[in-house]
Amino acid sequence: MHFASWPDGLLGIRRDGFFTVPRWVDTSALPGHTDQTEQVDLGQTVQGVVMLRYHVFSHVLGFAMLALAVYSVAPYDLDQAIHAWTAQLLFGRLRVNYPLAFLFYLTWHISLGTFQFAKRPYRQATHTAANLLHDLWYWSLGVLQWSFWESLMMYLWASGRVPYQTDAEVLASASKLAWNILLFAVSSPMEDLHFYFMHRFIHLRAIYRFVHSVHHRNINPQPFSGLAMHPVEHMMYFSAMFIPAVLVPCSPYLFLFLGWYTALGACAGHTGYEDHSGSSQFHFLHHAYFECNYGSGASNFLDKFFGTFRGKLSSAHAGNRGEKDTKKANPHSCLGLQKGSQLVYSIVVLAIILIFYWGLAMNRGPHRIATVGGVPIGVLIGACVAYGPFVIALLLCKNSSDSMHWRWPFQQEKIIGAFGISVFIALASCNFPLYVAARLST
Repeated sequence: MHFASWPDGLLGIRRDGFFTVPRWVDTSALPGHTDQTEQVDLGQTVQGVVMLRYHVFSHVLGFAMLALAVYSVAPYDLDQAIHAWTAQLLFGRLRVNYPLAFLFYLTWHISLGTFQFAKRPYRQATHTAANLLHDLWYWSLGVLQWSFWESLMMYLWASGRVPYQTDAEVLASASKLAWNILLFAVSSPMEDLHFYFMHRFIHLRAIYRFVHSVHHRNINPQPFSGLAMHPVEHMMYFSAMFIPAVLVPCSPYLFLFLGWYTALGACAGHTGYEDHSGSSQFHFLHHAYFECNYGSGASNFLDKFFGTFRGKLSSAHAGNRGEKDTKKANPHSCLGLQKGSQLVYSIVVLAIILIFYWGLAMNRGPHRIATVGGVPIGVLIGACVAYGPFVIALLLCKNSSDSMHWRWPFQQEKIIGAFGISVFIALASCNFPLYVAARLST
């Protein structure tokens, strides 16, 4: 399908069709075998963001338009959230998010899997119904958590715990309008930077083993794999929504936009195909080789900076477990019973969820527990939510028979250096906003 009158590249769609390869791809080579080293460059990235090509000639503009439509038709009803957080707030947002997001992902799934509009898979693979059920389960948990964070932010705004700017205030003030436009312009590249450091952090062996390994069961992913993550990874992934909402006053639209950008943006890069708009050889290589290409979009250049970049698939690495297993769906990407330390971890995470729920919805009224041992209850719950799952993962890893270093694959990096810098930024950009949101709400 060709779009002769379409402005070439607008919304990330080329004039010669939606299901085409990126311009830099050599179609005479096998899918995934075109070196993308020249495409990953800090100068090009900065220029693209400053000149707004990153926003206009990509899916960012499409997600922004969708978010604006949702914001207009199904806005945040803050009047419901003035006095307390309730499950009604959560399900109100879930009713909006789930069907729209499901339709979006299903369209990709049918277009590629049923109609086979794309013809250049990176690896030939067959996905079973069990694999799809696995991905749908964790995908649904992701949409549920995304909707929860929206309902939580509604409560924080409505109760006055976090300041925000109303639509009327933004439209009546040139300075506030300019401020929100600036925040919008930096929000999506900021989310990409956030993703790099978050992604590196959850690849630490101690965390990968209990959290990120769920996502990497998909060695050869399919569309729903994009959001098929452990709930703790969902928490880190969606923490980008809170920047800047809990830090500076801004329009609620920015929070809603980042939710849609984050939730839907995971789809196109996990299709397993090269020839469609939004395809990502860069991220497919990550699923194939595991220890490379942690970035996304505007943060890809960081992989070059930290020495984790990989440009293409290579027959020289045929013995790599990613190359070996990508010819078929991973048999472990199915739902099943947990056991051992993984079961212990899940029980502890569930306990943290219940503690958060207690602090948010039950610890109210004249008998509210305000402090424990002189420490405000919000501080304790905030720390428990934002940092608890990772402390537990480290402790379980240390006290298990895992033969791998807890910092693998970054054990060679200096703690006061690349490793320490990346972990600090991850904690500051992911865990701290979550801590603030959980503390203020409880």
